[in-house]
Amino acid sequence: MPDYLEILRSILANDGKLLKPETVEAIFTPQLNQQGKEGLKAFVSGPMGAFTIGEWKPEVELDWGIGGVLLMQDYGDGRRKKGTLSWGGMANTFWIIDREADLAVAFGTQVLPPGDKGVEEMISAVEWGVYEGKGVKFESKL
Repeated sequence: MPDYLEILRSILANDGKLLKPETVEAIFTPQLNQQGKEGLKAFVSGPMGAFTIGEWKPEVELDWGIGGVLLMQDYGDGRRKKGTLSWGGMANTFWIIDREADLAVAFGTQVLPPGDKGVEEMISAVEWGVYEGKGVKFESKL
C-alpha cells in the first residue's frame, strides 16, 4: 500500500515523475456522452454497484475519467470535491484523488465479496479521518 499511495501522490501532485502533466490532465477529463453517464449511474446505483466499492450517493453526478469514476459535483458533505477521481477493486480495495482538497486516500483489504458492508463502513471511517486530518470542515457526517 505505501508504494500504491506514492503513485496516487505523484498523480495528485502532477509532478511529472510517473506521468507527463498532460497525461494526468487527461486522466481527470470527463470521457462519457449523456448515454454513457446514464449507464454509469445505473451501474453504480444498481445491483452491480457493489463492484464500485465504497460509499456512493446516487444523486451525485458522475462521469468517467481515464482512470476511474469522476465526480462532476461536490459530494455534498465536505469530502470528495468536484473533480475527484475514484475507483475500487474486487477485494474491497478503494482509492480517491481529490485535487481540490490536495489529498489521496488508498484503502486495501483482501475481503470478499466485493461491496462488503463492514468494509464499506471502514472505508468511510478512513476517508473521514483522512479528510479531518487535512483540516476539511464537514457539512455533515452520514
